[in-house]
Amino acid sequence: MRYFLKVLYLSLIFLVGFNFNAFSEKKIIGDMIVEDQVKYGSGTGLYFQPTDKNFNKLLEWTPRYSDKKFMSYDESAGNPCFRFLRANTYDGNKIALIFKYSGGSGSQSNTCVPELYKISSPQNDTILETSGFDSNGKVDSHLYYGPSLIVIEEYRIFIVIVSNLLTDLCIKQASQSGVVDVCYDFSKAQEFLGKIVQQRINAVKEREIAKGNIVDISEPSNNFEISNKDKIGPNINIPGKLIAKNDQIILSGQITDENQISSVKIDNEPITLDAKGNFEMALYVPYDGLKVSVEAIDKFANKSSRVIVIEREEITQSNNIIKLPSLNPTKVNAKENNKAIALIIGITNYKNIPLAIYADKDAKMFSDFAYRSLGVSRDKIKLLINETANYIEIKKTIKRWLQNEISSGVTDVYVFFAGHGLVSENQKDLFLLPYDSEPSLLEDTSIKRSELFSIISENNPKTITAFFDTCYSGLTRENKMLIASARPLQIIADENTVPVNINLLTAAANNEIANGLDEAEHGMFSYFLMEGLSGNADMDNNKSITLGELHTYLNKKVKDKSIKIGRQQSPQLSGNKDKVLVRLN
Repeated sequence: MRYFLKVLYLSLIFLVGFNFNAFSEKKIIGDMIVEDQVKYGSGTGLYFQPTDKNFNKLLEWTPRYSDKKFMSYDESAGNPCFRFLRANTYDGNKIALIFKYSGGSGSQSNTCVPELYKISSPQNDTILETSGFDSNGKVDSHLYYGPSLIVIEEYRIFIVIVSNLLTDLCIKQASQSGVVDVCYDFSKAQEFLGKIVQQRINAVKEREIAKGNIVDISEPSNNFEISNKDKIGPNINIPGKLIAKNDQIILSGQITDENQISSVKIDNEPITLDAKGNFEMALYVPYDGLKVSVEAIDKFANKSSRVIVIEREEITQSNNIIKLPSLNPTKVNAKENNKAIALIIGITNYKNIPLAIYADKDAKMFSDFAYRSLGVSRDKIKLLINETANYIEIKKTIKRWLQNEISSGVTDVYVFFAGHGLVSENQKDLFLLPYDSEPSLLEDTSIKRSELFSIISENNPKTITAFFDTCYSGLTRENKMLIASARPLQIIADENTVPVNINLLTAAANNEIANGLDEAEHGMFSYFLMEGLSGNADMDNNKSITLGELHTYLNKKVKDKSIKIGRQQSPQLSGNKDKVLVRLN
């Protein structure tokens, strides 16, 4: 009797401890996965469950060892704490990507934790749903073999449900030494699973035809009924022109008729409509596009037809721009300089000449770096943007505002200019172009660089430091001529003529172009200048940034980036390279 009671007691414990379904709330993820919020036991239970009787077999893809380019990450950031297990799908429309917490190596230096920080894809709207982690990114879910939730297949997993248009997925996750961005290429998975699904679709279609659910008619025959009233073919509701983002598109639409529809074909292939006349079909779209013929016939032999044009979106370099990190001056913790002033000018939308792309944005951003990095008080910063940076306003600012603000032997003066520059006709004098400058009257409508320095120097400030994101080659940041009839310029102006009391950091050498940087939506020089001022240029980590350190940082970054776009740009420095610009706290 005691043995019987003991067995009964253990059986009750087993039922209470493991029959999770009786105490859980189920949630369907991606029409293929059931998520159980388990109340008894550890973690969340996940298991696969088909929702379509025609597609009830779980297909699987796992990367081969030869797929070396499948996963990429910066190895210096440490090995990732999660590994990819496999891709699963029932119908090929939604695919479950399964990742497992591996925990890393057994080394004492391993700091792995089961945490995620970001999941992203460059293909818009292709990440459909996720499961297996909480709002803080902690993974504590297990994959079970079935709805009983008794036998665990994989511990500590998370799942990303994606569409069949996704090829690239990036996951920011914990690594053995911190955090790492891991990117995966699922193009082979999509190709492999797509082929199998298509074979299954063809098999289902043949069975439906055999059952008589699809009427395969090549042309009207005597099998159709005759009506004296209905002489109109079915209504085909499909857009006449479509654009495919990639090599595949889901063609969907609705075909209706006041009477029964006997046949629907797309490119002579019969298709099945649902009860409301809707259909959906995956099509391959070659590079040159595709023309698809749609034909529908009702039971009275009335026929309608449409030709659908599908174009494939051309993938250009600009579509694949990888954005650079956004600048954030609020992260800079530098000391104030209450004896400094700054004149900042940025002109994108010129009145008489082509625009200088991003120049106004450069100036606006630099005003914040002047405050945060250079320590200039907000009320000591003069910002002139686009039409406010006209010839008269710049002249007034130089001759009145600057003169009033400068204390002899005390004030540190900073000047920032982003916009166009030109060289004089004799190719000896350099000019900065205001908003309303007229290049054909260069000397009358522009600011001579040497004159700017001379006026500032007359007031005897302690230091003068200028940052000029401009060039004098006669070309814009987009490599367009400023003057339609202009010839290539061979500039002979001598940079050594810069007065010895002036520190000047310029975007490019003579005859080079000051390029724009689309990845950051800034000028190339301006972006890396401000990135350096944020602390990156502190080469010796002594919490101060000198002009020389900033130039060294700029020179490498700008040179490397310009070479990648097939150009040459070398920032130039004149003046005291030991001058300290930034003192970090």
